[in-house]
Amino acid sequence: MAEPGEAQGTGEEPRPPNTPSLDHRGTGGTFLEGQDVEKGEVITRSTREKNGRFANPWPTWHYPSSASLLRFYLLDKDHSNVPRSKEELDWELPVLEPYFIQSPEVSGSVGSGLRVTWLGHASVLVEMDGLVILTDPIFSQRAFLVQFMGPKRFRGPPCTVDQLPKVDAVLVSHTHYDHLDVGSVSSLNKRFGAELRWFVPLGLQGWMQSCGCKNVIELDWWEESCVPVPSPVPSGVSQDKVMFVFTPAQHWCKRTPTDDNRVLWGSWCVLGPCNRFFFAGDTGYCSSFQEIGRRFGPFHLAAIPIGAYLPRPGAQHCHPMEESGGAGGEVDENQVLMEERGVSPGDSPGTQGGSPAVVRPRDPPTSTPQDSGPRKSSSSRSSRKSFRLDYRLEEEVTGSSRDKHGRFTNPWSTWKFPSWSTLLRFFLLEKNHSNVPSSKEVLDKELPVVEPWFLRVPEAAEGAVGSGLRVTWLGHASVLVEMDGLVILTDPIFSQRASAFQFMGPKRYRGPPCTVDQLPRIDAVVISHSHYDHLDVGTVTQLNERFGGDLRWFVPLGLMDWMQKSGCENVIELDWWEENCVPGHDEVTFVCTPAQHWCKRTPTDDNLVLWGSWCVLGPCNRFFFAGDTGYCSSFQEIGRRFGPFDLAAIPIGAYLPRDVMRGQHVDPEEAVEIHKDIQARHSLAIHWGTFALAYEYYLEPPVRLREAMEKNGLNVEHFFVLNHGESRVLNADQEVFE
Repeated sequence: MAEPGEAQGTGEEPRPPNTPSLDHRGTGGTFLEGQDVEKGEVITRSTREKNGRFANPWPTWHYPSSASLLRFYLLDKDHSNVPRSKEELDWELPVLEPYFIQSPEVSGSVGSGLRVTWLGHASVLVEMDGLVILTDPIFSQRAFLVQFMGPKRFRGPPCTVDQLPKVDAVLVSHTHYDHLDVGSVSSLNKRFGAELRWFVPLGLQGWMQSCGCKNVIELDWWEESCVPVPSPVPSGVSQDKVMFVFTPAQHWCKRTPTDDNRVLWGSWCVLGPCNRFFFAGDTGYCSSFQEIGRRFGPFHLAAIPIGAYLPRPGAQHCHPMEESGGAGGEVDENQVLMEERGVSPGDSPGTQGGSPAVVRPRDPPTSTPQDSGPRKSSSSRSSRKSFRLDYRLEEEVTGSSRDKHGRFTNPWSTWKFPSWSTLLRFFLLEKNHSNVPSSKEVLDKELPVVEPWFLRVPEAAEGAVGSGLRVTWLGHASVLVEMDGLVILTDPIFSQRASAFQFMGPKRYRGPPCTVDQLPRIDAVVISHSHYDHLDVGTVTQLNERFGGDLRWFVPLGLMDWMQKSGCENVIELDWWEENCVPGHDEVTFVCTPAQHWCKRTPTDDNLVLWGSWCVLGPCNRFFFAGDTGYCSSFQEIGRRFGPFDLAAIPIGAYLPRDVMRGQHVDPEEAVEIHKDIQARHSLAIHWGTFALAYEYYLEPPVRLREAMEKNGLNVEHFFVLNHGESRVLNADQEVFE
């Protein structure tokens, strides 16, 4: 069916004969017994402008200015970060088979209770008082006039229209394409015909009829209609009708270039003899929710939107913190179905394993329910919230920044890139004191490469550390960490040269202690930045060939495209302070945090990719990976927000000459400052003894590290050095080297 034209109908059309224009306070009966509001109460009525278009009557309403809209479309950053991988979406936001497909014989079994099933976005299926009610149905793939463009859903509907149980009534809140979908309307009308009753806002009846719908009830705010309870009357239901009341909301309507606000918008109250349901539709916060609460509350269930709220220039969508206002506390907080959000139905109150939530009628709450603590969830976004319960979120932290060319910058006064004259002196005049021996025998004695534990004792490869933590140094910034059921690899490089080519560039003087094929199972790789000694295309390719989509890559902002071109599918790209998890291990949170550095792989890509450090926060252990960094104040922010850490991997090498390296590489003394700032119980020295990247003597970093620890009065064993391939176990009954 072609999309009908501009919505027809005005508030001046005669009311349908089965739409009583009743004064709610005068209807009496069990619907309003004990809920009578004084007749002098003022309620907010719908209003129109002089051109006949509907308007929002509250001071909380303002439409965003042209400048705000321009900034939104051109400048504001989109933080939605919806994964492209279906596998990740299936884990984060599973789409479950509804109960009426799993067990069709269960339909109608709630008796005097209430059952709710979330079908995605604002589409909710509610069974109460013998009726099946559907809200704002959309089963199409796109919320738009045509199906080849416009906003596309990233989670499909859990069923088709043909798979729905018998639906008695549909509630429509307003005309926006994500709430009123012509394809879904046509499919529902084709299946149920005139037996299906449509409750719509004032001005929408003509459009509905042009779609073929015959049984349409059009209501203004505070008007009501009823649906007879089907025969036989369900057990426990003592009244023969359910009332549908159209109530205010703060929003707007538009489907065509010329029909702005010719149709009203609103919310719905469904008042049955056993249950009361409130559907907020799509709304900003306004004072009329208090009026609704006083007049019709308390409600057994409310469906309230919590998504699509950033940026905040307008007043058409609620922020989650605004949801607890509204109906004067009259909505039971334990029975709110959150719709228009990025969580699975399994996270809704009272749902388990895809079964719908069944809400039993009970007395109105006399006090605010006590919080039972955060629920464990399979969604990284939910676990992110539970972790943040111990963050100091009110504290200001340093966010990433860009210059006018869109390239990332360091926001600290401690950052200074060396001048051209300094660089010229470095390359032409400075003396290289590294003195790396050419003799393999000397290197084997001074910097032995040992066989890692997973080659010596492969049967101990999985789960041997229990609730402890095992760390293995693989050279440079490559660290293998086992903690909280995960095996994590940092900045892996197994190639001989840190360069775009393997015939030139910095060559390692100590080889890796193993090959990629000899590694144990790896669950996650964290990348700090894009320099060749931290992001090696050969190693990335080998890891991807071995582990494929099972391996999750955590990378800084701007690096996802490079990773995907390298064949990696399971890539999570994060800005500073953003976080995610590994599917199946959402109790372990990976947070990208600041570092002071820079990025470059080609002559023209200076700082197009962000750099950073990583925090891995598990229920038993916390690990910090500094990556490659100069010293900055954000390490104190990291320590306050996520510390103390059980283990940190902190660079101690490539620091001379200081006028060249100070901004980008810490020296051992500054490494100890990071150790203190982040509140590390133990730290591993990395970024030394592998590549000759600077001019200090190749064995100097550990010596200066020990001196710095002693100078600060710290236990030298708490910032330790490992041989290549050597391991250390922490947080076990006793700390051991392997």
